[in-house]
Amino acid sequence: MATYLDINPSDDVLNPRTTLPVGRVDVAFRYMAVFAGMAAFGSTGVPSLLWALIYLMTLMFVALRFSVMLPVITRNTPLILFPIMCWVSVLWSVDRGSTITYSVMLTVTYLAALQIGMTTSPRKVLRTVSLVLIFGMLCSAVNYFEIFSNPWDHRGNFQGVYASKNTIGHVMVLLILISLYEIFRLRSGRFGTRLLWILVAAVAGVQVLLADSAASLATGFLFGSMLVISLFALRIGFRPLFVAGATLLLASGFLLALAIIQTPLNELFFDLLQRDATMTGRTVIWDVGWTTYAERPLLGYGANTFWGWGRTANIVAILQAQYGEGMHGFHNLIIEILVMVGPIGLAAFAIGFLFMFYRAISALSGLDPEIALLTLAILGFLLVIAMIDIALYKEHSLMTMLPIILCVSLGEMRERESRSRSL
Repeated sequence: MATYLDINPSDDVLNPRTTLPVGRVDVAFRYMAVFAGMAAFGSTGVPSLLWALIYLMTLMFVALRFSVMLPVITRNTPLILFPIMCWVSVLWSVDRGSTITYSVMLTVTYLAALQIGMTTSPRKVLRTVSLVLIFGMLCSAVNYFEIFSNPWDHRGNFQGVYASKNTIGHVMVLLILISLYEIFRLRSGRFGTRLLWILVAAVAGVQVLLADSAASLATGFLFGSMLVISLFALRIGFRPLFVAGATLLLASGFLLALAIIQTPLNELFFDLLQRDATMTGRTVIWDVGWTTYAERPLLGYGANTFWGWGRTANIVAILQAQYGEGMHGFHNLIIEILVMVGPIGLAAFAIGFLFMFYRAISALSGLDPEIALLTLAILGFLLVIAMIDIALYKEHSLMTMLPIILCVSLGEMRERESRSRSL
């Protein structure tokens, strides 16, 4: 049996000392969590059943591996500041039941991500995510013929087996980024393997087009291009260009965020995307969010309370009548967190996310800089998406788990590199 965080060569899983069977339980847990977080087949109730099992397994892991998890949690303290702040907000929450429920779900989401990150190498994480997303992509393709459910939303946009067109757009962009990484990395394997990844990227791209998710199209093209440039720079040996490419990944996110915020570039940007300047009503929702936040600017309303609180029911009803009954969020990470837990909570989240970027940038000089580049692309993509949609703070979501998983996994990889150098 492997001890603590040594690599098991058979499956590249980092196995903490435990009474559980080595490797197999971790692999099963990893696939279950990624599939459940993908939120496919929501109408069948399968994700809910999986999350019930994930809760049980997460608690079991904490009980059996606490002595091993504690140092990992300590090394990743910035990541857990936001969940802690959500729990603290119970003290002033306008709806304590909703805050406690959300905090429990978010905590389990973080713990599940932490468990996967500390027991799995970055490459194995990406392999798991890609296989699960490919499965979702194939199911959505088959569902074009209404095999599982109606694949079209009320506007006639393709949503496959997912809850909305935006969801399928986001997960397919993640799959495209991973595909580009597999196609252009230094050790991409045989021509046939690359051809398969090209096919995966093409099918995923078609599904994004069918979904007509403008945000996914724009961000996918931008971050995909920057990732390819960076990988090519690394491949031909130009380290300065490689660093420049990594910088472009970060700068592209800033530029796109600048275009989304009210600037002179807005009109040109939305004309190119063939969208109105309100982004299908998002700016209207943001105005409501800022007005709401201004009423409780110091601490907010408490985590996840606004959308279910009785006193705001009329506002929520009006918004849902106009933009759909399923709307449950301001579609902007900053506004959502400010309304939930105020500036202190936003600072806590920002510290955690900057820590993720720090880990990825630090890994650029490690043994696997290509993984670091892909992580930077994923982080940049999710950050920009979070500014115009629901991401990074949503409980039981792959969009929340994946950055944490990669951050923890990169950190543990760095720890192993340091230990190997000292021997």
